[in-house]
Amino acid sequence: MRKTLICCALAVTAAVGVAGCGGSSSGGAPANPQSDPKTTATAFIAALKSGDVNEVCKYVQVPPSQGTCADGLGPALQQDPFSGDATVVNDAVSGDKALVVTTGTFSVLGVSISNTDSNAGLPSGGSSFDDAYAAAQGNPKSPDLALVKVGDNWMIVLGS
Repeated sequence: MRKTLICCALAVTAAVGVAGCGGSSSGGAPANPQSDPKTTATAFIAALKSGDVNEVCKYVQVPPSQGTCADGLGPALQQDPFSGDATVVNDAVSGDKALVVTTGTFSVLGVSISNTDSNAGLPSGGSSFDDAYAAAQGNPKSPDLALVKVGDNWMIVLGS
């Protein structure tokens, strides 16, 4: 079950080639890479692209029942690392939850995703944010990344 939850979260967040977004310090890097959902997703994706599981885990919230991020992701990412290209393009925020959309074609842990719709999975028409958030968490092929705000930082949600 842990691999399934990790796979779902990674599949929707493993994007490559993302340009930085958000504010920056004099060094050009964001002052707080977790200050908003799109900046957090960008930093997380850059970490995935690098293959550094410890860096990846800085942006992840794992339910206690799922063990540690590094224990779950390390071996899995070594066996089936991220490949492809994607970009963080849009987000929707409701209170302390957010959805971030990626576009492009990419694969991780055996799950391949291709998306060109910058609004894919975001609430529209009669759908609620909570419905869209739940759908993103339950679909390993969703191009959306679910985040939650913890204190001042946005974190990628693995599992539920």
